[in-house]
Amino acid sequence: MNTPLPCLMVGLLGLLAPFGVGAQALPAAPVIPVALVDQVREMALSGAAGTPVANGLPVRFHVDVGALDPRLKLAPCERIEPFLPVGATVWGRSRVGLRCAQGPTRWTVYLPISVQAWTAGWVTTAALAAGTELTANHLVAAEVDLAAGSGTAILQRDAALGHSLQRPLAAGAALRTTDLRSRQWFAAGDTVRVL
Repeated sequence: MNTPLPCLMVGLLGLLAPFGVGAQALPAAPVIPVALVDQVREMALSGAAGTPVANGLPVRFHVDVGALDPRLKLAPCERIEPFLPVGATVWGRSRVGLRCAQGPTRWTVYLPISVQAWTAGWVTTAALAAGTELTANHLVAAEVDLAAGSGTAILQRDAALGHSLQRPLAAGAALRTTDLRSRQWFAAGDTVRVL
C-alpha cells in the first residue's frame, strides 16, 4: 500500500489527537534580544580566551548560544544582565546566567552555550584498533577542537609516536591524551638500576 506522505501524517496526527499529541502547538522559548545574545557571545569568547589551555596558541573560537527552556514563564524585565556562574568553565558545553536586574520580579535563568576552540593538532588517517602502536603514517595534521571530548588534544606529533592506543579510533578522530596507553618502561618485579 503506497500512502502519500501528507495523508500518512494527517492519519498519524488523527490517531494521536485523543492522547493530546499533535493537537497543541509547542510552547515557544522566551525570546532573547539580539543585543543580549551578542553580549553573551562576547562574554563566552572572553572567558574561553583566558583558559590556560588556550594561552599562547593560535586558537579560533566559535560560540553557539542555545535557547531558553520553552516552559519558562519570565516576568517582564527592564534590564537583563548576563553573568558567568561561579566556578563555571567557558569551554565546551557550558552555560551563562541571565538575571533580571531591574523589573517588578527578580529572576535568574541559565542559557546553554557551546564553545569550540580550534587549533592545529593531529587526527588519525584511518580507523585504528585498540593496541595499535602509533607511527607517523597513522597521523595527519588537521584543525582540532580543543574543547571537545575528554583529555587534552595532542598538538605535537612526537608526543604520540611509539604509544599504543587504549581504545579504537575512527578515521579522522582527533588524538587525545586519554586515547593513549602510558608507556611501561619496566614491569613489576624487574630490577631497576638508577644512575
